[in-house]
Amino acid sequence: MKKDNSIKHKKIYQKLTVYRIVVVVLITLLLIGIVLYIGKQPIKVKKVVKNEIVNPNTLMLGDSITEMYDLNEFYGEDKLIVNSGISGNRADEILQNLKSRAYAYNPSKVFLLIGINDILWDEASEDYVYDKTIEIVEHVKEKLPNTKIYIESIYPVNSDMNNHYGPVDMDKAKNTIVGVNNKLKDYSKDNKDINYINLYDELTGDDGELDMTYSDDGLHPNEEGYKVITDILKKYM
Repeated sequence: MKKDNSIKHKKIYQKLTVYRIVVVVLITLLLIGIVLYIGKQPIKVKKVVKNEIVNPNTLMLGDSITEMYDLNEFYGEDKLIVNSGISGNRADEILQNLKSRAYAYNPSKVFLLIGINDILWDEASEDYVYDKTIEIVEHVKEKLPNTKIYIESIYPVNSDMNNHYGPVDMDKAKNTIVGVNNKLKDYSKDNKDINYINLYDELTGDDGELDMTYSDDGLHPNEEGYKVITDILKKYM
């Protein structure tokens, strides 16, 4: 009887041993499969440059001059630069839509260019354009305290634009542009966290108007004009 029990126990032990071997083999095969699968997957490596701001987001805010600025062409598609320019915009329109035009992007830098439509088509005063521009700046500072703000000077215009857009009082327009730019420059001196970028002088010809090398209609920059603008703005990026 004892002999029968011994044989029975031995068979049970042998079966358990076989089960263990099968389980070990299955687990081993499973692990090998996982390793082979992972090995085939591409390894994603994020290249980090020293002192680089991760996911920088630069915003260009303005009117048609900004909207027509082909940022991919001049800065490359790998740059995170948002074009928030809308043709025909006045300063007040930007002010009313800052939430969707600026805050939504939470940019690290904002480049603001506005005022020319107020001056040319609404004949807005120097004080009005300046006050509205500063109002935009102050709102951005309040809502985005960590964002660097750059105010671009209003660009010069050329009398040739009368051939494209109808009569404009050029002398009045030029004087207003210069006056607003001077005030914006002074504002930046008094507010060290605001940067004023003088593009007016870079685009003005010897006659005191927009150099037609940089424009085809006396108002909007052409490719050569945007090249000059890009070379200057890149210094702040």
